[in-house]
Amino acid sequence: MSSADDESESGDEFTLWDIRNNLDTEPFEVILKGGSPWGFTITGGAEVRSPIQISEIAENGKAENCKQIQTGDFLLGVNGIKCVAQNEAVELIKGAFRTLTLTIWR
Repeated sequence: MSSADDESESGDEFTLWDIRNNLDTEPFEVILKGGSPWGFTITGGAEVRSPIQISEIAENGKAENCKQIQTGDFLLGVNGIKCVAQNEAVELIKGAFRTLTLTIWR
């Protein structure tokens, strides 16, 4: 067994391919309107070898009020652009003006 196989089996290596090819459910889109603040925070990303996830949802924020996002959901894309790195996702979220479209997988 190669060292790459060891890393993958131990969970130390993450790829978007791993998530997309092990889906039990289909990703879905969530549309938030009204501009920032959007009412959620994210963690993870390729920088830390983990998927980007919704880590917190602000009480009475846009994300909570839409009733479609939950903590622990995986963020696959922002405004139609696939995201693997957290810094890329953050820039796309910050750049959204009045509408933010998130591609989510639960």
